[in-house]
Amino acid sequence: VITLDLFTCGEGKLVPVMPIITRLFAIPQEPKLGENEEDIEQPKTIWTHKLRGFRFNDKANYLQNDLGDIVLENSYFDHKEEIATAETDFQRIDIYDTIDASRRDMSKYERSLTNDGSYEATHPELFRPQRMVFLDGVLQSTREGLEAYHEALVQPAMFVHPEPKRVAIIGGGEGATLKEVLKHNTVETVKMIEIDEEMVMVSKEHLPDWNNCTDLLGSADWCGDDDRAEMYYEDALAWFNNRFSEAKIDSEEFKEDPFDVLIMDAL
Repeated sequence: VITLDLFTCGEGKLVPVMPIITRLFAIPQEPKLGENEEDIEQPKTIWTHKLRGFRFNDKANYLQNDLGDIVLENSYFDHKEEIATAETDFQRIDIYDTIDASRRDMSKYERSLTNDGSYEATHPELFRPQRMVFLDGVLQSTREGLEAYHEALVQPAMFVHPEPKRVAIIGGGEGATLKEVLKHNTVETVKMIEIDEEMVMVSKEHLPDWNNCTDLLGSADWCGDDDRAEMYYEDALAWFNNRFSEAKIDSEEFKEDPFDVLIMDAL
C-alpha cells in the first residue's frame, strides 16, 4: 500500500497529474515462479481531490462545480477514471467513469472484463461503471439516467404531434436527443443545430450509449450518419433568424420549410 498526500500552491492543478501518478506508482508485481501475468492482481488507485484555502465561489472554475462535488471530492468511489477531457472554443468537456462502492461491487466489474464464462463476463453491460458528462464542470447527463432524461425531453412532443415528419433540435451535442427523434419512423428530416462541433465529435467517440443507432432498423452506427439526419455546426439563434425572421423568411438563399417539432437541448 502506497499513500500519497499531494498539494500545490498557486494556480497549478493536480487533477491532470493523476494519470502520471498512477503510471509511476501503481506498478504490478512480477509473477512468481509458475505464475502467469494474467493471474497477478492489478494495482488499484483510489484518490480524492479537495480544494483548500480561502477562495471566492467561482463558478467559472470547473473544479468548484458539480465535477468537484460529485466526482473529484468523493471518497466512496472504488473506481474513478477520466475518460476524456477537452477545451473547445465554447466550453470545457469532462467525461468520467465511476463505481460507487455503496451501489456496485468492484470485483464484479473486474470479472466482467474477463472471459471466464461467469455471469458477469457473459453480461458485461450490467456491470459497467457509471459514465458522467460535465460541461464547464456542470453535470449534463449520466449513463444510468440517459433514458429518463432524454425520453422525457423528446417523446412527449413527438407523440403529441399526429405525424412528425420534420424536426429541428437546438443543441443536443451528445447525440442522445437525435437518437430519440430517429426512433419515429414518420420522421423524414431532422436538423440538429449545435454550435460546438468538437463536443459532437468527443461524444461520438466516448458516448456510444448516447448516440449509437445500430438498434434502430435501417439507421447507422452513429446517429449523425442516419440518412434522415442533417448536422449544422453553427449558432442556432442565427440559423433560425436567417430562415424564419420577417426580414428573411422569403429569402431563396435560406429557404426552409416549417418544422413539425422543435426541441431545445441547450444551456
